[in-house]
Amino acid sequence: MNAQTAAIAKIRSFNRFYTNVLGLLDRHILHSDFSLTEARLLLEIAKNPNCKAHELGLRLQIDRSYVSRMIKRFEAEKLIIKTPSLQDNRYNDLQITDAGQKKLNDLSGRSDAQVFSLIKDLSPQEVSQVLDAMALVREKLSRAAFPAVIRPYREGDAEYIVQRHEELYRKEYGLSASFADYVKRTVYELAGHYNPARECILIPEIDGRPLGSVAIVKYDDQTAQFRFFLLEPEARGYGLGLRLMEAALDFCRKTGYTHVFLETISLLTTARTIYHRMGFRVTQAHLQTEWGREVLEERWDLDL
Repeated sequence: MNAQTAAIAKIRSFNRFYTNVLGLLDRHILHSDFSLTEARLLLEIAKNPNCKAHELGLRLQIDRSYVSRMIKRFEAEKLIIKTPSLQDNRYNDLQITDAGQKKLNDLSGRSDAQVFSLIKDLSPQEVSQVLDAMALVREKLSRAAFPAVIRPYREGDAEYIVQRHEELYRKEYGLSASFADYVKRTVYELAGHYNPARECILIPEIDGRPLGSVAIVKYDDQTAQFRFFLLEPEARGYGLGLRLMEAALDFCRKTGYTHVFLETISLLTTARTIYHRMGFRVTQAHLQTEWGREVLEERWDLDL
């Protein structure tokens, strides 16, 4: 047996083991009258206000008819509400209710208890080893399964960044044309005065298809601003957001910046998790009412 064949056998063996572990967890969740798939769907609705049923099916890779049945159950149990979409009247926007959030909190507590039962007899060092191993597996296999490259700015990228910020922030967060105008103005301002020695725009892509963006903009000689961080829905969940942020921060360090900050809104829960993981901390917050809905705008800072 050569090394590659042995590696395949070991990976398949681990996959069977881990699937069995997940099966045990699934059965525990079923005791709460919710399957793991139902819990995932409810969580996605909570994380993405004004999302739509067909988008959830694509994102979670769940059969459309099954999604429809789950949505009907959630609505019957008053866990979610449906309202006609302002952007496309063929669809309904989905939002979690207080009862739905309470159910989700209960499921989250049960899930935490499940995981605790798996690790409670491990020493702190053993837990750390498990987490390090999981992070390594996720990083390596994510890159192999989703081989995106991160390239520098080229002509035409500004149009892509503006268009996708307008479309995704309207669809996923309900932000208005005033937000799109703000993004358009600031993106074209950067593109028109772009200094590659002190600034960068990075685009992840696969086979020439852009999957997101990020930019580093000079604020002063020692400080940079992290801007225009975005990932296409199909590119999420593969560690690409971390790779993109790491590439941007590496540019900051190599360029000689000693501090970097960013501005975001609290609705971007996944992005905020990445910011926190990379060492950023919230330093300011205020209500923003000019983008079509009231949102909490935050400033996050990081010393390099």
